Amino acid sequence: MLKDIWYKFLIANLFIVGVLILVGGIVIPVMLQKLIDDGLDSLWCKPSTHKSWDATPGKQDFKIVRSFKMFNITNPDEILQGAKPKLVETPEFRFQEYSKLNYWEYLDENETSLGTETSGPYIAYNYQLILKEIENKGTVMPLDTPITSLNIAQYFTFYSMTHQSFPFYSLHSLYDVVIAMQNDLYDIIIAYSLYEKYYSSAALVEDYLVNVAGFSQADANTIMTDTKYGWSGYNQMKMWIQAAFDYNSTKSLSDGAFETLDNYFQIENLSDLIVTEGILWQNITAVLEDMEKNYGTSNRVAVGNFQWATAEVTVSPPLGAKAIASFLSINQTFTFPPEMPNFIAAAKLEKADYSEIANTLLEVSHSVPKTNYMSLVSLSNLITFFTDLGTSNLQDLKDRFNLTTYSQGYNLAAYLKYIATLKIAYEGTQTDFDGYSLWISRLVTKAIQTGINNLKNDVYWALPSKLLFCKYKEFSTSCQSVIGTGLGTQYAAQITAICADPDIGWDINTPTSWVNLEIWAKAAMKHKPSYDYNLILNKNIVNAATLDTILTNNFEGPINTYLQNISKKYGCSKAICTFDELLYKQWGSSELTNNLMEDLTTCGVSASMTFQSWLPSRYATPIEWTYFSENSIPAAMVGSFLNYNAFLNPTPIKLFLNYYFQGNAATITSKLGVPTNLIDPMYNYLLKLLPGYGLFATRTYKEWIYGVSDTFLAWVKSIDVYNGGYPLVPVVYPLKSFSNETQSTPKHVVMSGKSSTKHTKAYYKYFGHRTMDMYSAKYSDWSPYQAVYAYSQVWGEEIEIQGGDGGNYGTHVHKDDRVPVFISSILRYGILTYKFSDTYNGLDVYFFQVDPDELKTSATVPANAKYFQLPNGFDGFFNITAQSGAPCFVSFPHCLYCEPDAQNMVEYYEWTPEAPLSKRIYPYETHDMPWAKIEPYTGTGVSVVLNFEISGGIYRDYFYRNLHEPVPGKGLYFPYYQLLRSSNLTDSQVDDLFGSFILAQQMKSLMFYVGITLGACMILISMFNFAYVYRKQRFGGWKSPLHSASPPGSPKATD
Repeated sequence: MLKDIWYKFLIANLFIVGVLILVGGIVIPVMLQKLIDDGLDSLWCKPSTHKSWDATPGKQDFKIVRSFKMFNITNPDEILQGAKPKLVETPEFRFQEYSKLNYWEYLDENETSLGTETSGPYIAYNYQLILKEIENKGTVMPLDTPITSLNIAQYFTFYSMTHQSFPFYSLHSLYDVVIAMQNDLYDIIIAYSLYEKYYSSAALVEDYLVNVAGFSQADANTIMTDTKYGWSGYNQMKMWIQAAFDYNSTKSLSDGAFETLDNYFQIENLSDLIVTEGILWQNITAVLEDMEKNYGTSNRVAVGNFQWATAEVTVSPPLGAKAIASFLSINQTFTFPPEMPNFIAAAKLEKADYSEIANTLLEVSHSVPKTNYMSLVSLSNLITFFTDLGTSNLQDLKDRFNLTTYSQGYNLAAYLKYIATLKIAYEGTQTDFDGYSLWISRLVTKAIQTGINNLKNDVYWALPSKLLFCKYKEFSTSCQSVIGTGLGTQYAAQITAICADPDIGWDINTPTSWVNLEIWAKAAMKHKPSYDYNLILNKNIVNAATLDTILTNNFEGPINTYLQNISKKYGCSKAICTFDELLYKQWGSSELTNNLMEDLTTCGVSASMTFQSWLPSRYATPIEWTYFSENSIPAAMVGSFLNYNAFLNPTPIKLFLNYYFQGNAATITSKLGVPTNLIDPMYNYLLKLLPGYGLFATRTYKEWIYGVSDTFLAWVKSIDVYNGGYPLVPVVYPLKSFSNETQSTPKHVVMSGKSSTKHTKAYYKYFGHRTMDMYSAKYSDWSPYQAVYAYSQVWGEEIEIQGGDGGNYGTHVHKDDRVPVFISSILRYGILTYKFSDTYNGLDVYFFQVDPDELKTSATVPANAKYFQLPNGFDGFFNITAQSGAPCFVSFPHCLYCEPDAQNMVEYYEWTPEAPLSKRIYPYETHDMPWAKIEPYTGTGVSVVLNFEISGGIYRDYFYRNLHEPVPGKGLYFPYYQLLRSSNLTDSQVDDLFGSFILAQQMKSLMFYVGITLGACMILISMFNFAYVYRKQRFGGWKSPLHSASPPGSPKATD
């Protein structure tokens, strides 16, 4: 009996213990989970742990690798003719990121600084990033391997400048108007008035030249009848007016317009015609007096401004000359009447007077910062005219520009738009805006004017200077020997100083030093007070008397002899060639550098098609026509091309380009005088004058990665904005970029996680903005740097920033979460979605990938319209055109998930030195999809890969007319490079960061399964034993009476 009681007691205890273990297996894991969840609250960015979160690699030695892959274009020339691009993908170039949060501080709920010791819900900071090259353990490409790639920085600049808004081009056109009014008008209206009043009578002119000025009859006839600079018309007399003003302001006959006249006519005593005592200057004085009387001013600039405002200078010319309706009548380079009254009448606008404010409106300033906030010749000021001209904006214009009526502002806005309008018709479409012609013409004008001015100087002075250098070299005559001729030994120190001076000295053993002899040649022939004479004198090595002795003894005779020999060699019309004769011969046929004088050949000078080979630092590109074209220009036509009424003027160049793009060859020939066979060569010549311009560029692999100065962009940056330049152009565009934001830069703000670890390190503001607006440099005339930093909206609507940086995703990540990641480089966020569960170094993780719907057009995903992913684009791309200033798109590598037409735009191949086009690459999800392995409780990205491909979008239009578009109108997206950014925690880092967490997780699982299993087993065992005891006592065994009944006829059981 006692035994049964003890047995029952054991069974009961076994049941109770089983129940307790079962309850413990359920409750204790819940309690452990509560402790784990409480522990997550310590994951926020605390002050005491800042060394773990304010830098990378930081205390925890997190390694983030940034890799680049580029594409070598194998068929660049064919692409421009419509071929599909074939690209060879380079091996990756790897860097490790070293980043730091600088000047960081906590902020409270009101974003007030709390310093670094007192925690708050936000952290504000400036960012610093440095990339350090690390070893590539895979395939390695030599760094000096040449890579031909889309020159994306140049293309982006080129696209941006040719697709600008009206103010940019209005500034160019207005500048041309103002410069013509303030310079050309003055000289030509004086020439016109004098010709009409005094010089239209050939008999009177002849009498003056022969009987008063004392010229021979032959010389007088030359001066009177010459069709270029003669006194036979007011256009020809303009150069004389300029020469008279030059002399009477500088008293120099050596520089300026008279040098051209003197060289052209080569008539003795020609200067008598322009000196103060001469009749020409006396007549000019009479005109100036009449201007004062009629216009209230004789100032060159003010007279031009008065004409712009009133047209009175041409309507009522000085000295009672015959009226001219517009400056357009005497300056044929304009395509429109430039005066406001003429424009207002033609446009049928309400009359408005600008005479009182013209001097302010048309003030030109080449220095920055500009201080005239009412000048129209300012890009920053012009922008205000290109807004919706409702009543409120007209009032703003009226107040800002000191206008008296709304009509003044409205008319100015219409005028500024009109002068920049250039219609273009191509393939059945017509627009009012030909940006290619408007901007390219500015650059070409600058290039050709600079090149021709240099060439005009060099063909005349470089040739005798080089001949003189060769003579010194042949006879081993040193600089010291030359300078010392005729001087005593007391000048030894000065002679040495002259020859050692880098600007004026030379050495016969230094071939490039011959250039300095140009200065001595010009000083000898021009005398004082010429620029070159003063350049030597202002060195303060010798006085004027000694310098005169040096020039007379050593340079004047030899240079004069060489000039005469040059004339004989090249068949010039006079004893000494004119500037224009030599210019035309060299530009049109390269005769001077290709058909060398014998002394130069003997000296070892090689024949060349361009002066650039002689003076490489002076010429950004060759300027000679024959260097670029096999189609020769008839000698008689060269002069008609190279003048300021033709291709030295931006308007004819602009019209040529515009007609060319439209295919109007007949118009080019009839209006611009270009023969049909020279139209294509002329177009090619003009574009090749742009230094370093090209859609594609070939550089070494290292130069693409680390950056190298782009010749074209550096040149554009150096040109002032009036001539088409832009100071904010990035000259170096490395893939290996860095960031070093200053304390004055608007700060980024992230959530510290103090209030909610779900948002630890999630972005709250980027560069101080809650919405995804771009913070970048904008052009400003009012800044000494011509730039101010400002925000601009880049999306179709204001979009708030979401997401972290791809390393932290916030605690408690669930499978149904759509996890945002803010991608600062493209100023938008992408969404990660759950794919499957996985393990990483023993850690349970969720595998998330970028949602492909994020890259689809609004035709498929309407919400993407706010990112400008519109139906006219391709599925598979982020559109970041607004951030880049030109068509730019981001896809997954190799166009993964792009629509078929987009995937067929280009062909990718692996890089192999032996056979670069042997192995085709196709998109492959495993390698080309960005992803993140996220530990779901802490939200830590333990293994993250962000890989994208950046492409420039090029569209077939009247400039890229042969480009192949897979779908007409959608463009060709041209891959530039791939970016792969990855971070992977090591085994030891997982142990350090998650060791206790993993142990707790394992204990929780162990307790759950052990408790459930053991408790259930013990309960089942106790219940089984309890049933057995009960049945044994009740029935004597395990079987019940029902199953143990005796068969019929057997003895009955007894108690």
